[in-house]
Amino acid sequence: MTTILVRVVGLLGKRFRLPLLTRYAAFLDIGSGVSQVSLFEKQLLPHYPPGTRFVVLALNMDHMSAGQATLNYESQLWQLLEVRKRHPDTCLPFLCIDPRMGSAEQNLAFVKKWLCRGFVGLKLYPSLGFFPFDERLDLVYEYAQLHQVPVLTHCSRGGIYYQGELTHQLRWPQLPADLLPQIHAANPPFKLGDNSLPLPVKPGKLSFRNDHFSDLLLEPRLYDLVLARFPELKLCLAHYGGGDEIAAELKNPEKLTPTAPPTNWYQGVRWLMRKYPNVYTDVAFTLAEGTTAVFRGQPKDILFETLAQDLQVDSPYQDRLLFGTDFFLVSRLQPEKTLAGELTQYLLQTGPTGAKAWQHLATDNPARFLHSSFYTPVERRGQPVGPQPYTPNAEPGLTPLPRAAVSPQPAPCQPA
Repeated sequence: MTTILVRVVGLLGKRFRLPLLTRYAAFLDIGSGVSQVSLFEKQLLPHYPPGTRFVVLALNMDHMSAGQATLNYESQLWQLLEVRKRHPDTCLPFLCIDPRMGSAEQNLAFVKKWLCRGFVGLKLYPSLGFFPFDERLDLVYEYAQLHQVPVLTHCSRGGIYYQGELTHQLRWPQLPADLLPQIHAANPPFKLGDNSLPLPVKPGKLSFRNDHFSDLLLEPRLYDLVLARFPELKLCLAHYGGGDEIAAELKNPEKLTPTAPPTNWYQGVRWLMRKYPNVYTDVAFTLAEGTTAVFRGQPKDILFETLAQDLQVDSPYQDRLLFGTDFFLVSRLQPEKTLAGELTQYLLQTGPTGAKAWQHLATDNPARFLHSSFYTPVERRGQPVGPQPYTPNAEPGLTPLPRAAVSPQPAPCQPA
């Protein structure tokens, strides 16, 4: 039935010259693929030069209260591990971790097991129903910081979200106890939803529908509560806050103050990057939004121009911006194969600095982000694993807690 639907949608798109229908037909075709191996080998590899490496993100939807999947999460992981075994030099899978999977100790054991099996990083998707500062993630964060395992989290409005009841526990989350003195002393105080405890988050007027509530779970400023406790955690806030937030900032820049974190998500990601030296971001999916209604009324190529500025040598962000596409979700907006080509062409038009910017975005920065006790990119061979040390600075928000210096340890199993 799905195959017939895909063909009908595709034919209608071609017959009536409706590119949106054609793109959705491609999206449905990929999404209904037989296996992860066939998707990787037939839908992804052919569109890139030989030797291209792909970070593949697992997603655990078992706890989002949307019904039971045909295959559970661990079945997905075994399929993804098969892709990794068939393409060990090009498939770099990230393990999705959800605090509701178990206790802090159980979650850590789960992470250790799958990292030793061949996964190279961790994925968070808080809008599936949890806060990133959940104490059941503490041991995972500590372990990831120690071994410099990269952590990537969804950080733009929208996407998949929790379908279940918005319980008291979700509305009144337990905050990190060791940060409570700072949280209570925050001036001015902020509130999280109907939580009476002040937080460095002010979502404004909020309708407690699930899709709206998911924005609270994804707020960039929440990661100050994580990074104040693990300041050398290697963390990528995906999507640069989202195309809509970038467009809003370019149209009406937020007035930043030295005492409060930004409310715009794009600026919030940049604030965390300035404050914590191991925070990264990527342009996945957001890259394709540059020609959509999100940027309507703004100059052509304004998104590419903004990225080019952030990749300049004197930019504080240039060594922590990562290229990405968000395959296969991005196929709803434009074909996967065009994204890299369009951005590369734009950057190369700016001369040698553009070529260097692309090198940073697509090779140097990802290699640095991915390098850990479990995986060494070819570009990082012979170089030690270690974080950029955190140093106190004038950025607003929480003050990181005193801690011992992070000295990465060898992996407890054979690294990839």
